Amino acid sequence: MNGSVIEELKTRKVFRAAAAYLLVAWLLLQVADVVVPALRLPDWTLTLILVLIALGFPLAVVLAWIYDLTPHGIRRQSSVAPTEEDGTSSRRRLDRGLLVLIGIAVAVLVVDRFLLQDVPTDSKSESVGGSGIVEQEAAAAPDASLLPARTRKPLEIEQNSIAVMPFQNLSGDPEQEFFSDGMTHDLITDLSRISGLLVVASSSVFTYKDRVPRPQQVAAELGVRFILEGSVRRAGQDIRINAQLVDTSTGRQLWAERYDGTMTDVFALQDEVARQIIGSLAPQLTRTEVDELKPLIETTPDAYDLLLQGLAHLRRWTPEDVLLARGFFLRTLELDPGYARAYANVALTYSVAIEYGWSAALEEDAANARRYATKALELDPNQSMVFGSLAMIYMNLGDLDNALASVDRALEIDPNYADGYTVGAHINTYAGNFEEAAEMINTATRLNPRYSFNEIQVMGNMDYLQGRYEQAAAHYEEVLMRNPSMSMGRKWLAATYAQLGREADAKWEVEETLMIMPDFSLAREAETIPIRRPEDLQNYIGGLRQAGFPE
Repeated sequence: MNGSVIEELKTRKVFRAAAAYLLVAWLLLQVADVVVPALRLPDWTLTLILVLIALGFPLAVVLAWIYDLTPHGIRRQSSVAPTEEDGTSSRRRLDRGLLVLIGIAVAVLVVDRFLLQDVPTDSKSESVGGSGIVEQEAAAAPDASLLPARTRKPLEIEQNSIAVMPFQNLSGDPEQEFFSDGMTHDLITDLSRISGLLVVASSSVFTYKDRVPRPQQVAAELGVRFILEGSVRRAGQDIRINAQLVDTSTGRQLWAERYDGTMTDVFALQDEVARQIIGSLAPQLTRTEVDELKPLIETTPDAYDLLLQGLAHLRRWTPEDVLLARGFFLRTLELDPGYARAYANVALTYSVAIEYGWSAALEEDAANARRYATKALELDPNQSMVFGSLAMIYMNLGDLDNALASVDRALEIDPNYADGYTVGAHINTYAGNFEEAAEMINTATRLNPRYSFNEIQVMGNMDYLQGRYEQAAAHYEEVLMRNPSMSMGRKWLAATYAQLGREADAKWEVEETLMIMPDFSLAREAETIPIRRPEDLQNYIGGLRQAGFPE
């Protein structure tokens, strides 16, 4: 009896139809897995598709039992003539179709598993300033963490580590992107204050924006045990935050919550999400470390809105956007004159302009940077980015001792302040403290695995001042590959090429630098660059002179 049923199923091509259905369903799920997040469809869309596929399978089997595909079209099984049933043309077409589907399935699997996992992505910086400030090496050969991004290997997983992935904007309005991005940055800032937790920097996690990578891929690329994923929906004053914490070692969801509120209690919502995360990681953290979580200073909803819009411009890192950001921060202060965070960011816009040579009035901008930073410290002495901004100001004024003291204070407040370590490496390089610089840049790149050209610039400077010109050239070339308008990278590369005897390449970089900085001169550079040791300064200026820069 069983044999006759199986034979009948084979005759009616039910097995073949079931296999075809499952293959098509699998391909559909693969496509949906990519399309659903890209179109920002609701989280339950994939579940709905899976349920519909499951419900459709019995129907497909029944239809295969009743109907058959013949050279004359779809016919009922009972009406299929023996010659048609015994014919091979329709079977061949079906076999070819199945082979095509199997080939597509294999191709999708190979691309997904072996090709897409290793596609390199440039870490376009989310940080601001020559030293990598955001709101938020010895004579031996450099170790793996100091190599350019394309040569790096998967990181070792830190058990007490987390990456907060960019929250999706589900508001239906692209103009609200600044708000979902701002929520992500603020959660990272909240969590990074906990010394027992390694929190990956914003500029690394934002390389995943508008993508939904597998947890295991994030773990391999960022070296983290946990990831937080989420979305923000804002409609007028109403806010909905969806968040889920995932263990990358198993892919298992530890928890998922929805938080509803309004703009008036946005800070309480952020604090609730952060404390939920810490509560889930409590077995890995001590009570003292959990108590270190402090919410951001609150302000009015309108002031917070303006601040986030300013930060969105600040992170684009152009002279024009920095000025636009300053305008938003000053408008924030009009609404809330006591908002320390806004003062700190105004100071940052001035220090960035000084660092990158965008300032048309160096002394005036330095005075403004100090004034706003001082006011921010009066209102809130526990903001790491204020001390980071002060470190940049002191560095550009040549006061390296106070610059280093400011970095130390910033890292005391926020032990996960990746850009603070980058600033510290930059300052220590100028001071000739190369061992300390190497330690700091290694920490910076661990906290920020997909580090930007800022960190690579510092690595290049460390190599140049220690006479490792081949390594320095490789770093500066990587800087300019990522950011061709990086004038700092071009002038150091010109000096490096000159030291290597590559005169034509050096001349090219001189011409490119002077197009960006037409007023550049060796006299002004020697006066303004804060290189402490005379032999290091002579080495740098000598390379620039040999390259052909004007006196």
